[in-house]
Amino acid sequence: MKVTKYMLESYRAGVTEIAVLEKYLDKLEKDEMKLHQTDTVKGSSEQFPYLPMTIKVSGVAPEDTKAVDKIKRLQQQTKAKIYKKKLELERQRAAVELWLDGVTDPNIRSLIRLHYIMGLSWEDVCETLDIAGDGSTQRKQMDRFWKAKK
Repeated sequence: MKVTKYMLESYRAGVTEIAVLEKYLDKLEKDEMKLHQTDTVKGSSEQFPYLPMTIKVSGVAPEDTKAVDKIKRLQQQTKAKIYKKKLELERQRAAVELWLDGVTDPNIRSLIRLHYIMGLSWEDVCETLDIAGDGSTQRKQMDRFWKAKK
C-alpha cells in the first residue's frame, strides 16, 4: 500500500471521527437514561409479621417506549460504525507503520509520528523534540520529503 500525505492526514481525522462517534454514543445513553423512571412504593409481606418495606420500581413509561426503541437502534448503528471505523483505522495504522519502518531518515520518521499520527502542531513538535523555533523548518523538511516521494 502506498502511503501518501493525504492518507496520513486522513488517519488523524479518522481518530477524531471515532472520538466524536463515542461522544455521540454517550449522549444517546444519557438520553435513554432520562426516559427511565424510578419510583418507590410501600408494601408489606403477605404473612405475619406484616413488616412494612419500601420497594423500588423502575421502567419506561408506555408513551416513551418508541423513543427508547429508536435510541437503542441508534446506539446499535453507532456501535457498528465505531467498530467498522476502528478496524479500518487499525489496518491503515499497520500499513503506515510498515511504510514508516522503510523511511531511512530518523528525523523524518519522528516528524511523521508526531505531526501526522499524534496530531501535534508544528510548534508542539518542536517543543517535544526540544528544538527552538516555530516549526517552519520542520514543516519545510516534510514538504521536501513529500515532493521527493512523488
